[in-house]
Amino acid sequence: MEILEFDLCININGFGEMGIETTRCYLTFVDNSCRNFFTKNAVCNPIVGDRSRIERYWWSKSIDFLIGAKRREKIVSVAINKLTGLPILPQIIDVFDGEQVEAQLSSYIEIYRPGPKWEPIGNRMSPPWTYYLQVAYVRND
Repeated sequence: MEILEFDLCININGFGEMGIETTRCYLTFVDNSCRNFFTKNAVCNPIVGDRSRIERYWWSKSIDFLIGAKRREKIVSVAINKLTGLPILPQIIDVFDGEQVEAQLSSYIEIYRPGPKWEPIGNRMSPPWTYYLQVAYVRND
């Protein structure tokens, strides 16, 4: 058995700002160096999934009037992907729709599993209810 350096690694609200390669490197580090892992992140790409971040800008309603909300979301998504790299959870969902959020939970749990030796031991939506999911994983070897 290899020597692990950390009992617990934690990632809170960090994956939404990482591209796929960075996220995979992070998870590989956790897989090779930790015994337990806790994550609390959005179940989708929060930069484009959270309407409130876009709609509070004055220009948003003007752009929606001229080209439509769906087109604006696509343009913003492409721009953000160019700036930050494609996120590992690229889905654009209505984070205010509980059914859409719930549909993403199993994907989230699997995508952020650090490796095949890891099992989720518990998960819960962050209180108060949001589109952030908390998951605890344990390394089984």
